[in-house]
Amino acid sequence: MSNERILLVLNHPIRERTHFEAIRRQILELAPSVKVEILEYRDVMFLQKAIDFRPQVIMTFPFTAVTIADRFYPIKFLTNCRIITYRAEGGLLDYSGVIVDNTFFVGYDCYGPTLVDRELFWGRKMAAYAVPLLLKQEKLSSPDRIGVVGYPEYESYFGSPEEEFPDLPLEIAKRIDCYSKERTILLVTGFHGSLYTKEDIINAQDWYDPLAPDADEKLRWALTEVENIGRFKQYWIEKTIESAKLNPEVLHILKCHPLESLIQGKLKHDPYTALNGYSNILYVQNVPVRQLLQRCGLFLHYGSTTLAESILLKIPSAFVYSEAIYPRRKDSDFAKLSTMLVDIAKLPTVVAEHLRTPSRFELTSQMEEALFDVFNINSAHLAGNSVYRPSREIALVLVNSLKEAPQLVEPEDPYLLKSMRQKADFFGLSRQDDKILSVLHMIARHRSSLPEKIGIPSSTSTAV
Repeated sequence: MSNERILLVLNHPIRERTHFEAIRRQILELAPSVKVEILEYRDVMFLQKAIDFRPQVIMTFPFTAVTIADRFYPIKFLTNCRIITYRAEGGLLDYSGVIVDNTFFVGYDCYGPTLVDRELFWGRKMAAYAVPLLLKQEKLSSPDRIGVVGYPEYESYFGSPEEEFPDLPLEIAKRIDCYSKERTILLVTGFHGSLYTKEDIINAQDWYDPLAPDADEKLRWALTEVENIGRFKQYWIEKTIESAKLNPEVLHILKCHPLESLIQGKLKHDPYTALNGYSNILYVQNVPVRQLLQRCGLFLHYGSTTLAESILLKIPSAFVYSEAIYPRRKDSDFAKLSTMLVDIAKLPTVVAEHLRTPSRFELTSQMEEALFDVFNINSAHLAGNSVYRPSREIALVLVNSLKEAPQLVEPEDPYLLKSMRQKADFFGLSRQDDKILSVLHMIARHRSSLPEKIGIPSSTSTAV
């Protein structure tokens, strides 16, 4: 019986679980004897369960927010596993012209070059942004330790059996079926940033570096951004209503972002319910965007990665910005890759013009280049001459990693010591560095010869 084990760590279950299940199926096709577990990072027993599982390979989200790496250092040291991070953003937008630096892509956590064995990216564009900074900050030991694997979410656009979407709920389908495709438009939201409080931003520790000299300035910037997102969100609601009144023969579907829905549910306040009193506005939540997009004649977005899906489905798109709030965004890649550019103040009239003269989709070389740069979708995939299967690519990396030697975290690693000091009570250790070091050296001496026996006892009150 094989003792090979792979652990997949979930950050946002709603968004990621279907992808991880697809990856698990692919792993088991490649290596049926491998044991694969999926574990949520926010599980209160995460550290205990991860170490008890004793994985040889872990795939997790990147260590961007401060203190995340602290939870993985003991796991890596005690199990001698390989840690592979998979970046959760593709960077469809050309951020170089929008923000001052690219630190956002790398994050603000602090860790050494031996913690992460490999970094995986959707496409080469994000890799080009992030890798130089990862190397400069000594979070990656070599530029060879990266991979470009694509985005499992888009497998369904290429006939993959791994992604099968259910039909729309009957009541939603009936509403949409009353309108032709040309008289149906889709608007998507993603304004969850407007729901964050000052405490949320400080506690998240991924908006800015809380230890940087300009931390106070960045916090003020973040709070201003929350306010701006809130203003834009309100415009989005108001202009949707105004457009519905001006264009009564057009069905306006507004789909709320899953994370936005989740937070609004917790707050028990949903401002989008203001849309429910209009016969030609359909407000939906937790419905796959593809099921809506393929029924629409025009897609209006604020700068969403969903733009790529409209390109794959050949749906004309409008990038909606605000000259009053975000004037610089009209120069972004979102504008260049959309069929048209629209100031939100003119949204109702643009919908009216589309009704008179329907917009047409045209696949441009810029769009094809963006699909490849961001999602690793090439011309052969688009032509149907090659299978687009990122879940398979990721599974191959994970299975092959089982045979690779992990980078070793040494007992004297300052990041490991800090982590063990913070978790001394969990491991039943003294908080004194010399005593922690003594235990770590003892484990290191046995690590190479007895990797399967390294772990922690079921009772955290017992010393390692």
